[in-house]
Amino acid sequence: MFKYLTPSLFLFLFTIFISGCSANQPVEYQLWDKVTLDFEGPELSESEETFTEYRLDVHFINHRTGSSYYVPGYFAADGDAAETSATSGNIWRVNFSPDETGEWLYVASFRKGEGAAISLDPGVGESAGFFDGESGSFMVTERTSSEITRDFKTKGRLEYVGEHYLQFAGSKQFFIKGGAGSPENFLAYEDFDGTKDKGGTHFPALGENQLHAFKPHAINWEEGDPSWQDGKGTEIIGALNYIADQGLNAAYLLLMNVHGDGDDIWPWVEPEEVYVYDVSKLAQWEIVFDHMDELGIVRDFMLSETENESFLEVFEGVGSNFADSRKLFYREMIARFGHNLGVSWNIGEENGWSDGEPTELYKIGNTDEQRILFANYIKEVDPYDHHLVVHTFPEHHLNLIFTPLLGTDGYDGMSIQTHHTYADTTLRYRQRSIDAGKKWVLAIDEPMGWEYGLRPDIDDPEHDEARIEVLWEPLLAGGAGVDWYFGWQNNAPTSDLSNEDWRSRENMWIQTKIALDFFNEHVPFQQMEPANELVTGEGVSAFAKEGEVYLVYMRSPTTTSLDLEGIDGDFSVLWFNPQEGGGLQQGSVNEVSGGSKVSLGNSPQGREKDWAVLVKVK
Repeated sequence: MFKYLTPSLFLFLFTIFISGCSANQPVEYQLWDKVTLDFEGPELSESEETFTEYRLDVHFINHRTGSSYYVPGYFAADGDAAETSATSGNIWRVNFSPDETGEWLYVASFRKGEGAAISLDPGVGESAGFFDGESGSFMVTERTSSEITRDFKTKGRLEYVGEHYLQFAGSKQFFIKGGAGSPENFLAYEDFDGTKDKGGTHFPALGENQLHAFKPHAINWEEGDPSWQDGKGTEIIGALNYIADQGLNAAYLLLMNVHGDGDDIWPWVEPEEVYVYDVSKLAQWEIVFDHMDELGIVRDFMLSETENESFLEVFEGVGSNFADSRKLFYREMIARFGHNLGVSWNIGEENGWSDGEPTELYKIGNTDEQRILFANYIKEVDPYDHHLVVHTFPEHHLNLIFTPLLGTDGYDGMSIQTHHTYADTTLRYRQRSIDAGKKWVLAIDEPMGWEYGLRPDIDDPEHDEARIEVLWEPLLAGGAGVDWYFGWQNNAPTSDLSNEDWRSRENMWIQTKIALDFFNEHVPFQQMEPANELVTGEGVSAFAKEGEVYLVYMRSPTTTSLDLEGIDGDFSVLWFNPQEGGGLQQGSVNEVSGGSKVSLGNSPQGREKDWAVLVKVK
């Protein structure tokens, strides 16, 4: 919300409003629409001065409620750079996503001064003239349809609300993710301006330019979908259409991987011109990200990877401090993409690990202090307070990195990488976060080992290990979902960096959708707690809202009992196939009564794999 609005400033702005600053009928939007305001400033080009010494912020105030936001803006060149590839112009832009109906007042602040862009002081420097102080208003109405679809505009912004799950601000639905975690270099796409391979790992599958083309997904682009420059972008839009149609609702992608594995993504005009942003490239990214909101795909934005986590500090010679170029990077990403409703910021992939004295200084691990400083800066600049996490290496690194972050203001959860201990890790950190006084959202990213990750269907058509250990068991431990990683496999055409066709794991997309649909339709997961102590048997876990609903999961058919001692009522017992889905089925026991430990009976005949058992009060 509006972090810098003093009572006196609010009174001043409100006075402007009631004195009739908007004599004409305001422009009208619907709730959660993207509102874009353009302002005409000085003629500028893509230069360090433009991005560091000029600063646009826009104050938005809802007249009806007094709710207010302080939103950073950005240089937009000629205002149509996605189409023109312009590198200069006089347009400054702000994007805003209103969360309340009624008339909104806005006032622009345009400042100039050394380092003005990265300062946390909104009054830094001096007026830059032009549109500084320009004001106006617009109307926001309820959406014309109350139907909830996959488009986030029908659900509202995805927010951290102090629970173990994110929640949509409009629909109040809670969220479990099931997403594609590869290719992490999704933005290394040949139709984006200024995009090239700088010399990362070579993959024969990517051809001469070593960039993604996503040609197998050209057929998934549909008439009316976005593109740019006479048909560019259709393949990457088609790829997103495909995963959304498969029921996936998240994607894990890097915004910068200079000196990383791919070495082919950066927001700047060149990989080491870290104060000069590529306006047309970023405008084309924005087209893609806006489409992801329409498809209901959350962006897990990775802000660095382990190979470059200290790149900006080392490049500027500031050691283990906080580089100004990093602050500007964070501000630019928030200003350009923070209006999106489905956003999660991730400080870095495999963050914080240093193997002795690395020969490449850019790999030096961030410190605890840096991780806290980075998060706090993002939280201060981001007007929407999007969910924020960090990712690290498996096993003992988890304790080293996450323990100092438990209970801090900046971090809302964990991006977990582990091997074979997915449910146990989720259980442990769920409780540790509770003990620290701030419940964390716990999701799994990059599971199943660096070498192979989630294998393609041709190698593992059943995906039993992935379904059991990574998907279902962590969900019953109170986890918030998974982004599937494709593994390293240097020369494989379906690896993390080389995959061009997401159909390579379609069997797992089907099984992921089955799990998401089951949890969303059958269990109030946000009200439930891990309850393994209530069940017996090896490989059996439980999730419960005691006295009302119990979900029992078993790796293979087995006899298990459920402890209903001290519980009144009769309960139905129905079985569910996690691999194939379908309806709820009856086993040998259809009903149990509270008051004792009860047997759930035997599973339906003909399946010797995992089962879920839903026990609900009648």
